[in-house]
Amino acid sequence: YELQNCPDPPPFLNGYIVNSDYSVGISFVSPCGYNVSAQNGTVYSPGFPDEYPNSKDCTWLIVVPPGHGIYINFTLLQTEPVNDYIAVWDGPDLNSPQLGVFSGNTALETAYSSTNQVLLKFHSDFSTGGFFVLNFHGDFVKYKCHPGFTLVGQDILTCKLNTQLQFEGSSPICEAQCPANEIRTESSGVILSPGYPGTYPNSQTCSWTIKVDPGYNISIFVEMFQSEKQFDELEVFDGSSGQSPLLVALSGNHTGQLNFTSKMNQLYLRWSTDHATSKKGFKIRYSAPYCSLNPTLRNGGIVNKTGGPAGSKVHYYCKPGYRMIGQNNATCRRQQNGMYQWDSPVPICRAVSCGIPDSPGNGSVIGNEFTLGSRLIYECNEGFKLESSQQATAVCQEDGLWSNKGRPPVCKFISCGGLPSPPNGNKIGTLTVYGATAIFTCNTGYTLVGSHVRECLANGLWSGTETQCLAGHCGSPDPIVNGHISGDGFSYRDTVVYQCNPGFRLVGTSVRICLQDHRWSGQTPVCV
Repeated sequence: YELQNCPDPPPFLNGYIVNSDYSVGISFVSPCGYNVSAQNGTVYSPGFPDEYPNSKDCTWLIVVPPGHGIYINFTLLQTEPVNDYIAVWDGPDLNSPQLGVFSGNTALETAYSSTNQVLLKFHSDFSTGGFFVLNFHGDFVKYKCHPGFTLVGQDILTCKLNTQLQFEGSSPICEAQCPANEIRTESSGVILSPGYPGTYPNSQTCSWTIKVDPGYNISIFVEMFQSEKQFDELEVFDGSSGQSPLLVALSGNHTGQLNFTSKMNQLYLRWSTDHATSKKGFKIRYSAPYCSLNPTLRNGGIVNKTGGPAGSKVHYYCKPGYRMIGQNNATCRRQQNGMYQWDSPVPICRAVSCGIPDSPGNGSVIGNEFTLGSRLIYECNEGFKLESSQQATAVCQEDGLWSNKGRPPVCKFISCGGLPSPPNGNKIGTLTVYGATAIFTCNTGYTLVGSHVRECLANGLWSGTETQCLAGHCGSPDPIVNGHISGDGFSYRDTVVYQCNPGFRLVGTSVRICLQDHRWSGQTPVCV
């Protein structure tokens, strides 16, 4: 197939685009599991448009060129809730951060990767089919603003194939805004006049407060300044408000760079314009000689609690149950422009994921949460049972491993044990596992009493009742001690007579009749 290109996104002023190639490919059908190197495409559930089969585990690895991310969109999702699901990882294997687990009867679910690889895994249990269709795009554009600008709009745009290739939505913009006492706590930054690099608006008053750690002074570098002299003015106060001592007031045109240093650890800047002439405005850098601490690390923290001068280090940690994505330390460096910044970005603490566990052969796993503390339950298909020595559950541990080390239990065939052939009869069938049947017959002259066919059930027991082959209709009557039986007919309505030997007396009924239900009437008498 041939990749087609989306038009270049509109020019993005005062910022930059993270990705710069915008292609979309022809959709294709993928079987159960596939390595996908297409830039874009569609993944269908196995057997689509028919329902997917039961007891399936399929894996797809999607890889797009380095520098690109992957956008996933479910256009159809109809699976058995919880038991049938598609899990998505932000990377090439199960150790990567998990983007989500998708299940049930919804659509328009989405996920964005932060890398150029995504792993998909589909699992279905032994019942209830369904469908899913997901589109993936290796072409989404991320926008970031240069220092001093504020991003307005969506920071991600996706290249989509509609009637023609185009980006979904409009590009964001980066604006230099006019805040009311915006508080800056970073040790370094940029402040721009409203509308920069265009002309500033009239009749505005904007203010900023720069507050750094105690004990540090703030250096101001005025890189550019153009305003209507006397009427449009930037005032810089050496303190926290407009009541603090005035450090400098700037108005008019200043061609060379101006530098100022505060005596305090705070500066208050106020920009005022009148109703008339407007010019280009200003660009100011500020810096204190240390690196401020980054924002709080979610699900983690910082070992040392203060920033420091160039060369100082900061160490990050993640809470138990979370693993770190990125560097666990950073060093404060002085940049060429005079600003102080850490040499690596803040890491991310992602919940430990033990990954999708393997299902036991002839069984399934119940549970679709795979993070720390999640519990799974193993079940065997009908006709199978767990070995008594093995655990039916597993728990995700802090080390990222399931408590059973990822080894599923064994589901073994249910066995009902052997059934003997009845005396004077035969048995057809030698299997003893679930679903097996045994058929019984009797030799000529004998009557079958009990079950003719018996089946091994899921509870490990044979159905029906014990099979016997009885002589005639009722079989031989029970013998009597110290006596004898007269009569050799065992057919329906035949009779036998019990008699005692000399010296013994009969207790009970002496005559028994062969009944229709294959039993002799009454109870066996005794000789006493």
